[in-house]
Amino acid sequence: RAVIGCGMHKSLSHLISRAKADEKCRTMAARLLSNLVATNARTAAVVATDVALSPAGPAKFSGVLASVALDESSDKINSFAAQPNWVDMMSVSARAGNRESVAAVAAALYNCMTALERETNGSCGPTHVDVARSISEDRMIMCNLVRHILHVSVLKPAEGEVTPETRNKTEDNRSMGDDATEWISFILEKVSSLGFFPQMYLSLGKSTEASLESTRENIVTPEQVVLLHCIASAVENSAQPSKVHDSVIFDPLGGCGGKDDVIKTHVFLAQQVASIRQEIHLHDNSSMPRENYSGETECRLSVFFIILEMLATSFAGDDNKHHSWKNLCRSATAQSTGILSDSLMDLGTIVDRLAASNHGSKARELRMTEEDQRLVIVLVQLIGNLCYNCRHNQE
Repeated sequence: RAVIGCGMHKSLSHLISRAKADEKCRTMAARLLSNLVATNARTAAVVATDVALSPAGPAKFSGVLASVALDESSDKINSFAAQPNWVDMMSVSARAGNRESVAAVAAALYNCMTALERETNGSCGPTHVDVARSISEDRMIMCNLVRHILHVSVLKPAEGEVTPETRNKTEDNRSMGDDATEWISFILEKVSSLGFFPQMYLSLGKSTEASLESTRENIVTPEQVVLLHCIASAVENSAQPSKVHDSVIFDPLGGCGGKDDVIKTHVFLAQQVASIRQEIHLHDNSSMPRENYSGETECRLSVFFIILEMLATSFAGDDNKHHSWKNLCRSATAQSTGILSDSLMDLGTIVDRLAASNHGSKARELRMTEEDQRLVIVLVQLIGNLCYNCRHNQE
């Protein structure tokens, strides 16, 4: 009655989006919004219809700079948005440094999807798949989710505080996480599990404007790295037998969408590896391509390794009641892409190079960089898991 009859969700959304709102009021409003949609498919459908994912029209352009400023002192917010939206609620809360409110907003969006998933009456409103698809294809909401998965102080250390130690700490999302991190991770894992990882990844990639200025087809962004870290962690957790029954999502790489979505996601990941492999020139560092922004080369290497490790982990093991696609997916991915032959070629190149550089040395005295060691390990795992129980790949 509060939602359908009184439109309470609209008032709460506008309150959360006010830059000068009292911190406690914003947090309580966000929590109330989350509770309104939890386990209630009717209210979730109304909220999903009335609350847009991102601002549109003039409101969209006036809010873009504020949403990416990461400036907690800024009190400006898009005041032209007639329709409340999730981007404004999340970005305003984040700029105010109110992580409890960010967590509650993310929880509301996640609860909205899960409540719609429980709907069995065949209502004409949006389904959880519709909401997930819209999230995956909306660049603004996707960017806000990954940019606010950690506190701004972690992503943007104060001047003079950037050291190798602090840089290493920022890479460990789990040690820096909070409730907002957990709820945003749930959203990203949920959307990915429904088969929309390719759309999520592409939404976080280069913009149309960037493609006009760049001579390269693929520009890897830091947001894509964050997304991959999140999904890779979910893939690793889902592969652990002790956590299968406790996991919120059994298979983050399209498992809830069905066999076709699983295959599509794995093939997409393999294609991204092939594309990046051609440009990073692992075996000839002197010919690295020009960076489109500072740190792009490091991001590309990170994406390359993370995707290889995700695939190696995902292909491991036998089919069971939660994963009935592994053998088919191994075969389909190897046949649709060159990941198996490329991995064999890369492994052979590394072995030959290490043999030449360590000629005459004992096995215990073998010298190799951490990057080479990491690559050898993941390539061996990937090749072995691709060939496991798959006659086609073995041959």
